[in-house]
Amino acid sequence: MLAKLSFRNAKRQAHDYIIYFVTLTAIFSLIHGLNSLLFAEDDIFPLDDSTFILPMILISSLLFSISLWLTSYMTNFILKRRSKEISIYITLGMEPYQISKVFTLENFYISIFALILSFLCGSFVYQVLKAVSFNLLGKPYSLTFHFSLYPFVITFLYFLFTFLFSSFRSIKIIQKSQPQDLLQYDSPHKIPSSVLILRAKLLFPASIICITLSAIFFLLQPLSESANFTFGTLFSILFIYLFFHYFPAWIFDWLEKGSWKYHSVRLLVLRAFTARINDMSNSFAFLTSSFTVSLSLIAVVAISIFTFNYRLSLVPFTFSIITSQNQNHLADYDIYIKEKYPNSHSCTYTIYQSTSSAFTSSIPGFTLYNAVIMPYSEFDLCISHSDYSALRSLLGYAPISLNENEYIVHCLSSFQGTFKTCAEQHSTLDIGDNNLSFAGICTEPLDQYDGYSNGNLFLLVVPDSVVGSLSTYYSKYSTLMDEPFSHAEYCEMQDVFPNLISLRSDSSSSLIKSSPVDYIDISDDIRQTNGFLYITSALPVLYIAIILSVSGFTVIASNVLCENLKASHDFRILKNIGYDIHTLEKITLYHLSAIFIIPLFSAVLFSFFISFTYCRSCGALYFVPFKKLLFCFFVSIIVFTLLYGIYFAICFTSLRKETGNGISRLMPFTFCIHKFRQHHVQPRLDSSNQRPRKNFLS
Repeated sequence: MLAKLSFRNAKRQAHDYIIYFVTLTAIFSLIHGLNSLLFAEDDIFPLDDSTFILPMILISSLLFSISLWLTSYMTNFILKRRSKEISIYITLGMEPYQISKVFTLENFYISIFALILSFLCGSFVYQVLKAVSFNLLGKPYSLTFHFSLYPFVITFLYFLFTFLFSSFRSIKIIQKSQPQDLLQYDSPHKIPSSVLILRAKLLFPASIICITLSAIFFLLQPLSESANFTFGTLFSILFIYLFFHYFPAWIFDWLEKGSWKYHSVRLLVLRAFTARINDMSNSFAFLTSSFTVSLSLIAVVAISIFTFNYRLSLVPFTFSIITSQNQNHLADYDIYIKEKYPNSHSCTYTIYQSTSSAFTSSIPGFTLYNAVIMPYSEFDLCISHSDYSALRSLLGYAPISLNENEYIVHCLSSFQGTFKTCAEQHSTLDIGDNNLSFAGICTEPLDQYDGYSNGNLFLLVVPDSVVGSLSTYYSKYSTLMDEPFSHAEYCEMQDVFPNLISLRSDSSSSLIKSSPVDYIDISDDIRQTNGFLYITSALPVLYIAIILSVSGFTVIASNVLCENLKASHDFRILKNIGYDIHTLEKITLYHLSAIFIIPLFSAVLFSFFISFTYCRSCGALYFVPFKKLLFCFFVSIIVFTLLYGIYFAICFTSLRKETGNGISRLMPFTFCIHKFRQHHVQPRLDSSNQRPRKNFLS
């Protein structure tokens, strides 16, 4: 009997459980996707690799802890929604253990459906994680399905412990509660006191000062980098506390003044909004902090991955060999490559050091994770026009002509404005014994970022007659292949050339090598080393961001949905005094949108400061075009807002349903009064003046 009652209640109260269902599905989908990645047969990451496994285990444990808290929070929310119903059960004589059993079974029916759906969604999450990981590592991705029992068992154990924990807590609350406690479980709105309004008038402007100071420290950077970040974060926290604790009282006092609010439905919207924002002032502080951190982390991950891919796009060569000797020394490498890889294309050229430092001195100094990056040459580096033309031909770029008394700057696109300004300031440039004039700027990818690249973020292209008087900085041999150059192929090449050292994997072994030493810079090494680093750091960060997002979404949605029961009564009154259904839906949409937008707007504002600081600290602001970084930030906002919009749609649909229910419950009452007056209440004449008496229902 109790099982049937629980199943019937679960079906009838499905709209109350929708947030609970969505939250459980999202959390366990993430857990199952992560577990599937750990036990994947694709061997993405070896299980004995602590650099990946330990962070993933920590993230999985954090997910489990958050799932315990969220289910407990949502159980309390359901108890709020069902408090009056449970008090009626107690009044009718049901024992507490029977009520607990009914409530536990209802949660079990909802939870088991969420678990089944999370297994399906978790498989999709796993495929997304696998595709991102393979892309960062440069491996081909293919859609494959491999059944492994371990992820399902671990996810089910997480679900079991979570369900038992939330059920035990709800049972304790039900057994200790009395009917009068349950009837007052959801406290009414509180009107701000006069003392609080006075404080708000003083401290709300202080919050505006705090956000202004935070923007100054984050954007203008008047102090050192660590001091700017510390003070910027401190003033941001003060702003969040002061704003959301005193903004409700301030806006309540401000809305009491003026007559503009009496137009259309503004008064009703503002009354509903101020009532909710006053009750949710503490929740808004948590929501803003949670959304700020999660949106910042999502933006940081998006910017990091884009910066990594942009960094790879700047290296168009399969590999390059760098030597301090002349070009003749590289002829042996050319012979070996042409014999072993006949379809490859290569070019040998020389980088020269000029006596000019005009462009090098104009490069803005920047830090890379608090380490100051200095130019590895204090003079401008040059390349002859013939070598430059050969490089452009190798990469498929259009040819560039150059006169005998001119020079061209080839640089990263992000430095185009800086070097153009420098060239305008120096109408002519003395290079060697020649006076050259500026002829233009080129920005195609030419491997100009990082040590031993083609120039110090830029190269000056000069006529061949000029380089004869310049000293050789180093010579390079760059190759293009159809396939990546693997580490195994490098080892075979090292057997033939024992003095060849990988610039990124084993450059420290050059200490035991006899001189001279040649370095090889393999583009696939950049992807492998940095790609694995980004996976082991970006993936945990992204999971933390999603956890915080889901937590914040759940908190704001549950706070809003607690008003459904009150909304039904309010809508009946508004309908009775003449408001139609479309006006009531408009009121619901307006005040609900305002509640959802406030924490989102604040989070977007703060996350922009944090993302900007991160771009500055990692050096992305200096070699990646700012428009592209801004595009990454906007994409992060869009993704976050779309996820946020799912919870908004659920809340609006639920409140809209309450609007319709309130009106539908009102219409039979109105219809009955009308029929009663038609058939049973006839106008009677007063014997004194023979006029019809007014009926009390008129």
